[in-house]
Amino acid sequence: MNRDLPREKIIERHRSPQSRFITLPGGAHVHYQDQGNPDGPIIILIHGFMASLFDFDKWQPFLEKDFRVVRLDMPGMGLTGSYPGIDHSLAGRARFLKEFMDAIQVERAHVVGHSLGGATAWVFTLMYPETTASLTLIAAAGFDQSSEPRLKPLGFRLAETPLIRLMVRYTVSRSLVRQALSQLVNDPTVIDEQWIDRAYEMSRMADNRASILALRPFTPPYDALETLSEIKAATLILWGQNDYLIPLRHAHLFKNHIQHATLVTYPDVAHYPQIEQAEHSARQLRHFIINTRES
Repeated sequence: MNRDLPREKIIERHRSPQSRFITLPGGAHVHYQDQGNPDGPIIILIHGFMASLFDFDKWQPFLEKDFRVVRLDMPGMGLTGSYPGIDHSLAGRARFLKEFMDAIQVERAHVVGHSLGGATAWVFTLMYPETTASLTLIAAAGFDQSSEPRLKPLGFRLAETPLIRLMVRYTVSRSLVRQALSQLVNDPTVIDEQWIDRAYEMSRMADNRASILALRPFTPPYDALETLSEIKAATLILWGQNDYLIPLRHAHLFKNHIQHATLVTYPDVAHYPQIEQAEHSARQLRHFIINTRES
């Protein structure tokens, strides 16, 4: 049995020189980074399930010259962690993002979300269209997957199984995290020990595993899905052709439902285009945002 670790210990171990923290009116103590060109267009990067802002490390060198790049750890994950009154619904996560943007005085941004962060991003765009300069979805969640064949990591399946899920609170292991990550990439060599250590130890930060369980299984926001066509923001969709967690057909569903959407897919890439095709995907995002500003 491995118990939760103190928040202070995990923050001290995994914060970077670029780490910043801000306390929001709602009580969240948010870990974020704010780098790049302070006078450039603002990009907000939102990570996925059981992840952190470090998932976008490989994009930073390709974006920081032209853009102000803001990335944050979402509620119940990373070094932000949990807090009283945390709302795990997608609408709640979108409200959290708006509260964070208000706190750092960002009125409008290009919103980019990966996986669960992608679901947060498109729900945010529906809720706050005036705040969204453009929308980018990377292997985004949203549509129902209950009846389709897919490869879910063992840790995901355990967290969704009645009775067993109660044990996950104290039995997540480093090997289980390694196995989960290996099923989310096409090329396992991109998974280094730092990524495994960070994901494992952040999952053990006080109350983060409770949040992980609260977010599984993913429940599609059916009401919001009915309004996807109302998104007016220019939208870029990036997807790995070998994504077995959220299969490629979901990319086409988003493209068919969102009015001004462009789809780019990557062969030999799974759930993490921003890691497996970092330079290519970052340059496509750069091109998309610049063209969106000029149009």
